[in-house]
Amino acid sequence: MKCSTQHLRSTTAGGARRRPARPAAVGEDVLVDTLLLARAAFLLKSVSAVGEFAVYWSEGGRLLERSYDFNLEGRQPVP
Repeated sequence: MKCSTQHLRSTTAGGARRRPARPAAVGEDVLVDTLLLARAAFLLKSVSAVGEFAVYWSEGGRLLERSYDFNLEGRQPVP
């Protein structure tokens, strides 16, 4: 299974430009990323739906107690 892809690189300040992918392909990529994250032993994540989805789809809910959110304020809520 391939877990990485080649990315466009640019030598200019404007960055690399490419055509946007079709929405279905972007959705498939997000789904695959989420399901792969759900298999992790521990998850460091930002506030995002992808990270939350991975936590809830982890086997037996193991990431419910084995994940850490980096909140925007820089604080972890106390359980």
